[in-house]
Amino acid sequence: MKSEGASILVVDDTPANLKVLVQMLEKRGYRPRPVPSGHHALRAVEYELPDLILMDINMPVLDGISTCAKLKEDDRYRDIPVIFVSALTDTFDKVKAFNAGGVDYVTKPFDAEEVITRVENHLKIHNLHVQLEENYRQLQELEELRDGLVNMVIHDMRSPLLVIRSALGLLLHNLGDQMDRESKEDINDALASANTLTTMINNLLDISRLEDGKMVLKIEKCDVKEIVDSVVKDLSTLSKAHAVTTVCRTDNPSAYCDEEVVRRIITNLLGNALKFTPRGGEICVSVKEGKDRLEVSVQDNGPGISSDYHEKIFKKFGQSGNKTQGRFESSGLGLTFCLLASESLGGVMDVDSKVGEGSRFWFTLPTNAAAQ
Repeated sequence: MKSEGASILVVDDTPANLKVLVQMLEKRGYRPRPVPSGHHALRAVEYELPDLILMDINMPVLDGISTCAKLKEDDRYRDIPVIFVSALTDTFDKVKAFNAGGVDYVTKPFDAEEVITRVENHLKIHNLHVQLEENYRQLQELEELRDGLVNMVIHDMRSPLLVIRSALGLLLHNLGDQMDRESKEDINDALASANTLTTMINNLLDISRLEDGKMVLKIEKCDVKEIVDSVVKDLSTLSKAHAVTTVCRTDNPSAYCDEEVVRRIITNLLGNALKFTPRGGEICVSVKEGKDRLEVSVQDNGPGISSDYHEKIFKKFGQSGNKTQGRFESSGLGLTFCLLASESLGGVMDVDSKVGEGSRFWFTLPTNAAAQ
């Protein structure tokens, strides 16, 4: 939308002022629409949306400030820039005008060039704002299209990955005794990579469901301490090089949640701790009671995470900033899933960490159905 030929609603109860403003605007190529009152202005915007409004303040029945306030209450008219043109020079009156939603203020008697300059500037700002909103809308549409295509492709990857995993598993089972050590290691590496890809696919699909509010949750009363103990036991093979302990600081470790989702959150957090904590490091999984909440945390004495990355690591493919073997270690999709999953269960999630002082990831779960 160009400023030239823009529709400008001119509101003033004095005919002489209307005439001067209209002539001034017409000379610059604008389309002025003069109206004599606030009530007429409200009807005029319903008939045709103006690009800008020049508004007098002192008008009978419905003054300019009240008219502007009514316009800003309606989503259809909220973004129309309103410039007040008034003989009132008191600072209090100007503050009232800006609080009502005005973008500028010109005092009478006005200078024609000043009015035109202010009109041009605010039309440019308004046009840029409109263009920005349109660009944002188009970006959202493209992101939705991209996410849809990605989800479709990822969903279709599940079947061939299942075939690959099954084939590798059968190969090891049937011919493992006939293979040399190096061949068996190669197949185990391939199987591990296929399992990792499957986990990533499941996380991506679940993250998409959580973002869209379409993930079905089975909420019931669960013993969170039992879930923690089960996860620690499941990962015992991976945790042999670490000192993993569990602590329960509550007599009633029950919460209303989806057991499988909570199990996945704890598995992700403990898995990350095991991955990033050096051999011989200490890891503690704890459950403690808060007000209407249980807090579950996984704390380690690993390298820690800089505060610059605390927010980033919860985003898709976020990176912790810790360098290992010359590369950035990515926290992948696991923490994104954990954050969204904990929020979907009515809780929150965060991290306390400093470089060189280890990390503590924690999330909360409601202890009563009403808080969920």
